Amino acid sequence: MREAALWKLVRANLPGHLQRIENLASPGAPDVNACYQGHESWIELKVAKGNYVFFRDAQIAWFAKRIKQQGKCCVLIRKDNVIRIVHGEDLIARSEYIEPSRDKACKLHLQYILSAPYPKPFDWEAIANDIYLRK
Repeated sequence: MREAALWKLVRANLPGHLQRIENLASPGAPDVNACYQGHESWIELKVAKGNYVFFRDAQIAWFAKRIKQQGKCCVLIRKDNVIRIVHGEDLIARSEYIEPSRDKACKLHLQYILSAPYPKPFDWEAIANDIYLRK
């Protein structure tokens, strides 16, 4: 699955107002801004390649700055038939496990992602609660 297909899946199933962001002026900003019933979150979409999720340095920096200001953001990762949600504060807390990569700026092995899995068929209500309502 490619990220464009993941976006189509999320757009069709995640409730709320979803705005895909293609921002060349602010590298590192997540792919999607989402708002549902007064709860807003930024979502970075990632499709795992093997057992890794790849990031650009600017993406990690963006998450660190947003978390410092207590903003709500997460990474929605799909590997095969499982979705995981990694909240920004958890991503930054696990940054010691983010390692350099030849192809991209850095990578994180899936074994260090501690979030609960959402297997297919995806429970979009639970995924929405995880994204929008987590404090």
